[in-house]
Amino acid sequence: MNKEIKIIYNDDSILILSKASGIPSAPLKSLEEFSALSYACEKFPEILNDIPTDIIEIDRIKKDIE
Repeated sequence: MNKEIKIIYNDDSILILSKASGIPSAPLKSLEEFSALSYACEKFPEILNDIPTDIIEIDRIKKDIE
């Protein structure tokens, strides 16, 4: 179930996703079934066993940063 989400980079500590606009980072309403967070949990179910307390969400990374 990949609704325009791509894995840009991942290792043991970092997961970087690129998502289309309109896809929430995390569910904001109880009826939202698909988000970047749900995709990450589906793709890497082991993260559910060891959820870090220092999660950092970056909303935008632009290619042409000066």
